[in-house]
Parts: sequence; structure tokens; C-alpha cells
Amino acid sequence: RFLVAVTLHTKGGEPVPGCPFTVSLGSSQSSKEVIVSGLTSEDGVACMELREGIFQLRFLPAAASDIALASLDETCCTLGVNDSGDVSPAAVEVGIRAAEVTIFFVDPAGEPAENCCCRIEPRETLVAEPLRLDSGSTAAARVSLAYFEQYTLRISPEDTREYQPQILQFSVHAPVLTVVVRRSLFGAIDEPRLLVALDLSSSHVRSNLQEVQLGLREALEKMPGEAQFGLLAYGDQATLHRWRPTKAAGASDAAEAAAAWCSTVAAAPGPSASGEDGGSLSYTCKNLDPFVLLEAALQQQDADAIIFLTGGDACVDDLFLKRAQMAFYKLARRPRIHAVLLNGEPRKAVWKHAQALALLSRACFRAVSWLPRAVGSEVAIVAS
Repeated sequence: RFLVAVTLHTKGGEPVPGCPFTVSLGSSQSSKEVIVSGLTSEDGVACMELREGIFQLRFLPAAASDIALASLDETCCTLGVNDSGDVSPAAVEVGIRAAEVTIFFVDPAGEPAENCCCRIEPRETLVAEPLRLDSGSTAAARVSLAYFEQYTLRISPEDTREYQPQILQFSVHAPVLTVVVRRSLFGAIDEPRLLVALDLSSSHVRSNLQEVQLGLREALEKMPGEAQFGLLAYGDQATLHRWRPTKAAGASDAAEAAAAWCSTVAAAPGPSASGEDGGSLSYTCKNLDPFVLLEAALQQQDADAIIFLTGGDACVDDLFLKRAQMAFYKLARRPRIHAVLLNGEPRKAVWKHAQALALLSRACFRAVSWLPRAVGSEVAIVAS
């Protein structure tokens, strides 16, 4: 008797684990005398002890309780073992039927990721055209996929500006998948005159400064052609800084200079030299208070909208919100205040107050939760 192994795989070459199989004597597929039975291993291998001869090997996925295996076709082949113990065939391909799979999109904090547009690209052996998905208002999408086969999920700038570019290769083993995606910092900016207020007194913002710079540069580069912008930053030394690009600077150069300026401000121990367009104008406050940043932003009468970026550890409380309301309603010309909260705990105090700040002017609230830098551009996926 010889120990022989036969691999069960899909058309795309993916192994099929946990599939029941039987071996019967003879060359006829009608043979019912089962001499060996078992399950394929994690690598999709059916192992058995057989003597020299001809046998019928049947893979019976319908006999398993697994939903994924139920989508496979029953497969039968004639198996030959020679006097040296060599087996033929050494691998068997199983037919597979596509099934409905629900994909839920969430951010790293577990919050629903609505309106996330992406593409799912099957292997060339399946379908050449990518499948386009939109999570919509329910943060979920249904798509017909083949179990066990490999797919690539891509989120690209061409698909959406609301989420960061990401990529994932995965295979389907359950009818429900949960995909973890990362929101972009600012999303799409439509206002022609914008003021970005950065609360660098928040450690959540400072610890993600490189990604904040990248998000800022990408958002500013994609602003409308004649758009204008300026920056305000509130440092951890209770220092307020202001910056505007030079009038001659192009969109790309201005966005690059703005991103670079953030590093200078974050490293500054105190007030920097004052300047006009293209420079900083700074002054020092007595205590750390992010409302100083918002108040200074509201005093800039040339802005149609303000993006107020702060972190989940900032002092954004009831008093902050009341002061913001008073300062906002005093204005004759009231800009929209888009609030961006970085790494804030969902529906806790800072999260609620930042959301209320955006609602004050019927603007947008973005709760952005970012994974550790080591994750890079990978998409996390969890089978449910």
C-alpha cells in the first residue's frame, strides 16, 4: 500500500480545504464500494493509503455544512496508482458557481464607511472586466463572487476622493465580508476661498503630521482652478501661526509649500517672524486653548469656508462650543465650518462637540480614524 495525495483546486488554482471525498474500487464511475473517505487538508490535499490499481475518486462538497463548499460542483475522476506508488492525476479541478456576497465597509474605529467607491478585479481566468461597487448610504454592497477564487479590491483617486487609495488581495470563504478602509483627511473641497485651521496642540494631529501634510497637499492640489486658500496653525507652545501662498505661486507649488510649512510650525518653539503673503504671522497665547484657533479663523472675512482640524484629545468641550456659537453668530458674513476630527472616539464628548460645530453652519463633519503607519496602504479585511 502507498500513501498518495491528490490536490483539489479551483480554476484559478486556489486550494479547496475541508471538502469531503470518497474512494471506491474499479474503473466505472458507477462503483459504490467505498474503501476510503476523508476531508481535504488546509492545503486542499486529499491523503489516502491505496494499493496499486484503478479507483474512483469523488469530491462531495455538498456533503459539507460549509456554505462556501456548497457552491462547488461534485467532481469525480478515475485515479490510477502504479507499482511505484505514483498517482495520476495528482491534481483535480473543481467547478465553482458564483454566489451573492455582502461586503460591509467600515473605518478603523468600526464606523460605517458610506459612499465608498471601489473596484473588485477577478483573476484573468474568471472575468476580465472589474466589478465596480459603491457602499452607498448603507455602507454595504452585494456582489456576485466565486468562493475560494482570488480577487483584488482597489480604491483609487479616480473612484473617490473621500477615501485613501488602498489595495487588497483576498479570497472569499464566507457570504459576508467586512472591509476596513481609511477616509481621506479632507475629502473633496468645493469652496473657492478656503481657510484651513490646524490644531497642532493635539498630539493626535502632531503624531500623524506626515499624513496630515500629505492629505493637505493632495486636497489643495485638487481645488478649483481659481480657488484661494490660507492656513492657520495653533502649536503646542500656545502659538498661533498664519500663512498664505505668494500670488505668483501655482496650485501645485502652493500646495507643496503649505505642506512644508506645517513641519516648520510643528517644530517651532515659539513665535516666528511675521510676514505677508508667503510668510507667517504669529503671536503667543497664555494657555493652550483650541478656541483661539477657531476665533482667529472666523476673523478672516475673506473665507467662504473654514476647515477646522483637531484631534480626539483636544479640549473641545461644552465651553468651546458655546464660545464658538457666540463668535459665529456675531458675524455679518458667516462661513461654513467643516470640522475634521482625527482619531476621536465615536460618539464621545469631543466627537459630539466637533459634530455640533459643523452643524452650526450646516457644514460637513468628518470623523477620520487612521490605522498605525505600519499598515501603509493595505486594506484590512475581516470575514464575518
